[in-house]
Amino acid sequence: MIKFFNCKSCLIRFKRQQFAVRNVILFILFFSFFGRGAAGNDVPFSLTSEKEWTVLGSGVVLFGVGSYVYHHVVPPNPNQIDQKKLLPFDRFAIRCHNKKTAVISDFTLGVCSLLPLVSISSVKNDRQFKIQALMTIESYLITTGMTCLVKGVVRRPRPYVYQNANLLMNKDAGRSFFSGHTSMAFNGAVLTALMFQEGNRNSHWVAPMWIGGLSTAVVTGIFRITSGNHFPTDVLAGALAGSIVGYAIVRLHQ
Repeated sequence: MIKFFNCKSCLIRFKRQQFAVRNVILFILFFSFFGRGAAGNDVPFSLTSEKEWTVLGSGVVLFGVGSYVYHHVVPPNPNQIDQKKLLPFDRFAIRCHNKKTAVISDFTLGVCSLLPLVSISSVKNDRQFKIQALMTIESYLITTGMTCLVKGVVRRPRPYVYQNANLLMNKDAGRSFFSGHTSMAFNGAVLTALMFQEGNRNSHWVAPMWIGGLSTAVVTGIFRITSGNHFPTDVLAGALAGSIVGYAIVRLHQ
């Protein structure tokens, strides 16, 4: 039984850790097959070799270091868990446990992660198409790496740990801060909406892109709380981190 539990836990962690890699592969494939646009329709994004090597290199290093630290998180110690140490704002989360909303949050995360394809596919300039694809890869690498690094350093017990302190915990139980689902969801939403806005300033779809993307990201964060996987502060920090990275990547390429 223990062997089965460990194998299942390893499989779940493996799938989560490979999520960003699958996104990168998806964008590369999309780039290869559909990145042959016309020469017109300029989009105000540019790149230089020095800047891209710096940003992309930083993302790769951050992803590597973050993954290493993330893998070396130790399971929470039941003797060190005390509800009284939690912020009053966070305490209600330990009573949340909804598997359905956990599954839905996986789906909404997938939606937000794929949103950049909407902006990228609307570009008809071959060079601008490639720039936006590269921007997306950089943004996802940095967000994923930063999330893994913070989780590995902070090692905060998840809310469900407080209700199951006597059970055998795995490493993932100590990766609450900050929410990776939320950071990736907000990163995808902000990155997509801002890229689309800068490339289609006169489009009536700009507002729906912002509203739809951010609404889906907010739902993701709320469901991570109701599922018992995160505290409100985990979600707020994740939303802020993901949004800042998405915003910064776009501004760096203007």
